[in-house]
Amino acid sequence: MLDGLDKALEISARFVDITFQERESTSIVTKDGVAKDISLGVTSGFGVRVLDRIWGFASANNPGELLDAVGRAHRAAQAGKKEIAFTPVEGPVDRVKTPVKIEPLDVSLEEKIEFGQRAYNVVKDREHVVSSSFTYFDSKIKGFYASSEGARIESETTKVAFFGGVFAKKNGALQFGSERAGATAGFEYLKDPEAFGVGAADKALRLLDARQAPSGRFKVVLDPLLTGVFIHEALGHAVEADHIIQGESILEGRLGETIAS
Repeated sequence: MLDGLDKALEISARFVDITFQERESTSIVTKDGVAKDISLGVTSGFGVRVLDRIWGFASANNPGELLDAVGRAHRAAQAGKKEIAFTPVEGPVDRVKTPVKIEPLDVSLEEKIEFGQRAYNVVKDREHVVSSSFTYFDSKIKGFYASSEGARIESETTKVAFFGGVFAKKNGALQFGSERAGATAGFEYLKDPEAFGVGAADKALRLLDARQAPSGRFKVVLDPLLTGVFIHEALGHAVEADHIIQGESILEGRLGETIAS
């Protein structure tokens, strides 16, 4: 999979590991019954970590650049003055693969395009529906991990997803409803595109007759998962080191302060 792998792992460093991925994917966007955006592609790349005095990292897209990337990571790893503590472990050897019944790569492009058209067909004539968009996606990711401690792990991950969005309009009010589902699974996971269309349209149509939420300050009960998303978006990105170093964080220079309670 990577030429020169053994040589790359045998450099004079305390630890070396290499992670390689190749992704083959399909994306189809169907707008108002017409497949307008179809993307088929294969991408690949790898990352190298080297531990000498400190950690060094390098990456590339071309597998032929492996030894060059290892050299760059090794030079970076020798730049530190203080040695990082590191405990060696025995590297595992394994092969893991997503269990699938129907490989998405074996399904024709025409059948995948039909998914969006089937969803559109159940919403196109519904009263007040003015537009719709449905997206089909699948990917197969082949991965390989190797380390100087003997780890050799091969993986094959298959993912599928389908997203639907419908706009409805009445008396000047415009509302949007959506449905989505995705899984680490095969094509068999996506059984009923019509249900996505009906679900998205029903949501949009219900919202047309929904009461507006009152304005003001209120005590609320939040879903724990949603609360976590709020905190992540408000604070998680703000404490990322690169944002702070670049002066782009609202939390820069506030170490030790109470910022929320």
